[in-house]
Amino acid sequence: MPESAEPPEDLGEQALQNSSDVMPPAFWAFHELYHQAYFEYAFVQLGDQVAADKLVDQTLVFLAVIWQQVTEQVAVHLSASVVCR
Repeated sequence: MPESAEPPEDLGEQALQNSSDVMPPAFWAFHELYHQAYFEYAFVQLGDQVAADKLVDQTLVFLAVIWQQVTEQVAVHLSASVVCR
């Protein structure tokens, strides 16, 4: 994968950004820390930039919906990894 590969902007990402007033700072810290890595992993697995971006966005939206339950777990990043697979 080229180093310059960036996930394309789409509605899932915009929906997350528009919810910034409702989501706790911990979610946004998680998003900032893992979004690019999850995108790169999904891109390697799927071989398609748009599909990878859609998968990661859907995963992060799902995590946002259940964020309270996710944060009660010990390893939040592992929960996201399982959902993304």
